[in-house]
Amino acid sequence: MQPLSGCQSKSGEGLLHYVKPGKETGKRILVLSMIHGNELPAGEIGFRWIRRLEKLSPHNSWFVVPVLNPDGVEAVTRTNQTKIDLNRHFPTKDWEAEALNYWKKLGGAPAKFPGDKPATEPEVQCIISLIESYKPNLIVSIHTPFGVLDYDGPAKKPKYLPLKWKSLGHYPGSLGRYAWAERGIPVLTVELPEKLPAGLATKMDRFQDELSYLAQ
Repeated sequence: MQPLSGCQSKSGEGLLHYVKPGKETGKRILVLSMIHGNELPAGEIGFRWIRRLEKLSPHNSWFVVPVLNPDGVEAVTRTNQTKIDLNRHFPTKDWEAEALNYWKKLGGAPAKFPGDKPATEPEVQCIISLIESYKPNLIVSIHTPFGVLDYDGPAKKPKYLPLKWKSLGHYPGSLGRYAWAERGIPVLTVELPEKLPAGLATKMDRFQDELSYLAQ
């Protein structure tokens, strides 16, 4: 893995990434994990996919950022060092009007605080820059703990599913709304269980090979 140029956490820790080029006819797939620092199984799969890609000559091109929120990992928190939920912090068109109101409506949990303004945090700025430069055909965002596959994109469904296929919706400031609803880039949110059951990691390896079907 290599440092991701111009990208760092709020504390100044550099973000790492892994790139695996594919064929010209392949898709560009961007994989992001651990945007929430307390979702350790997400990082396990992110790193596992990197190790797997090192042994393959894939048709598609892959860009993997396995730990987007290192400060949250260090503190074992959902939020970053500024105590902002980075997945409610993207500058969606409705952010100013809806993000804080939506957060308060749901109870105002500190772990889901979207910030006072959108996209002030360097981690989110990095993702935005990466989306603009890499121009992915599909974004895969790995989380826990719901144990489902939540897809924001065209009406598609892979034949092989390691988890239930269920729409959870997208929200003001979320990556799904920012990338798919406003920019037409499909986003698959992989919601792993809180603890990986035996055999699921192997199933996720197989599912990795199915992901290009969801790309635009």
